[in-house]
Amino acid sequence: MADVNEKPSAKRHEMMLNGKQMRFTAQAGHLIAYAPKDPKNPEKKDAEAGIFYTAYTRDDLPKDKRPVTFFWNGGPGSPAIWLHMGSWAPWRLVSDAPNIPGNGATPAPESFPLVDDMETLLDQSDLVFIDPPGTGYSAAIEPHTNQEFWSVDPDAKVIRDFITRYINANNRQSSPKYLYGESYGGIRTPIVANLLLQAGTSNYDPDNSGKPPVVLTGVTLQSPILDFNSDCDRASVSCAGYYPTYAMVADFHKKSEVRGTRSVAEYADDLRRFVREEAGPYTRLYADVEYKTDEYKKKWDNFVKTEKANAYFEKLASIVGFSLNYVKDNPNLAAYEVYYDLLESSNLMLGRYDGRMKARPTWSDGNFDPDDYINKPFISQFKALLQEQVNYSSAFAYDTNSTDDDYTAGEYGLDDDPIMDWKWQHLGRDDPSSLTDLVNVIIANPGIKLLVLHGYHDLATPFHQTELDLAGMGLAERVPVKVYDGGHMTYNTEASRAPMRRDLEEFYRSPSYPPVSSVSASAAIN
Repeated sequence: MADVNEKPSAKRHEMMLNGKQMRFTAQAGHLIAYAPKDPKNPEKKDAEAGIFYTAYTRDDLPKDKRPVTFFWNGGPGSPAIWLHMGSWAPWRLVSDAPNIPGNGATPAPESFPLVDDMETLLDQSDLVFIDPPGTGYSAAIEPHTNQEFWSVDPDAKVIRDFITRYINANNRQSSPKYLYGESYGGIRTPIVANLLLQAGTSNYDPDNSGKPPVVLTGVTLQSPILDFNSDCDRASVSCAGYYPTYAMVADFHKKSEVRGTRSVAEYADDLRRFVREEAGPYTRLYADVEYKTDEYKKKWDNFVKTEKANAYFEKLASIVGFSLNYVKDNPNLAAYEVYYDLLESSNLMLGRYDGRMKARPTWSDGNFDPDDYINKPFISQFKALLQEQVNYSSAFAYDTNSTDDDYTAGEYGLDDDPIMDWKWQHLGRDDPSSLTDLVNVIIANPGIKLLVLHGYHDLATPFHQTELDLAGMGLAERVPVKVYDGGHMTYNTEASRAPMRRDLEEFYRSPSYPPVSSVSASAAIN
């Protein structure tokens, strides 16, 4: 991208929400993200990227006290379209997860119903949806390239720089500020939050109102991954934190009868107990068996022959819905074994993002991956929504880096795949974790509000693994985790939208968090 037009499109709207009329403006366009000023050369501006955003801002409330929330999806390499079109904007698509007509035997739908979003968060906060460089309509500004930002730390920094630019351009210095990140957003968002708090107000333009500036008020993580070192599909570690999700998926598909008459929440508590008291020790014993010495492998082989081991395997098999022999052959149970094999006898595969969704395997003619079910409608209807509701159109295609993109390689320079080219190093580790950043955020702002939202049936980022990751850092009480029926994009499950909305409304309305002593400054990395 060589030139950036920063004048946004705009359209004014009114809607009724909970019996009250709201007036708001929908805007879309690009803003230039500038690198922080160099103290040695303060007049120089380094234009990094033209970041595409869509903003919904209230017209009937003063903006100095009105919160503003910045949203992004994950990937890495995904634009904000999935949150934008599915979650809490003024309009949304009803994809009605987990229902797929004919188990995917018919072509994927071309559209979903577009409705006024009665759970929109616009009554709680202004909403700004952000596409990182190399996604959506966003691109690096020459001589920078998209690939420069396809790395954990540069990605977080350019998002920080966009947020600062948006704040200055729209005089939002004194507004309460929130971040909302999904999926890989569990890595990106705590890092961005930490960077914002480190910078403070040093990059804010002067605010003529004289009102005190606000740096960061709260963070919401939707279906996050917090630590790739505990991702058992990627690392040789215990998969026990995934077992409660496997159990919920097996229960949904009637492959397990263990839950019985217990509620989902009661069953989840019992599954957490099973992981803590029974599964955890065994899976930790097995996790690295292929890398251990012959002596270690012998110990495992001897253990497998014991009555204690057989009783454990029988219980695990009954919970996750597999045969005893399958569990014995695959005692750690990676997620891909569940979504490929649980319904294999019925010639069906499950969705990784939502284990309730099922379809005939993609290698069968005319079928599609259940994870791709929403792609075409979301992409095509997003463009139509921009034109009709925001007065925005573009000659370029909107790049989601998915198999359903209709963009031509080379447009805006988006001719590579971010996730394939991503550089994963962060804090000296090849598999990044944001847990230290999260601790540092709490140390820098002890009152910051934090919330994690998960779906019971998400095989991509299972809810209990997040709980274990937080507990391992002493954050179990500090960071509440709310779990609902649904998958990775939990908000696409109609029955879960109202309870999610209630929890989010409570989050926005609540005061800052009381400082806690359990988070030690010794955990911080400066």
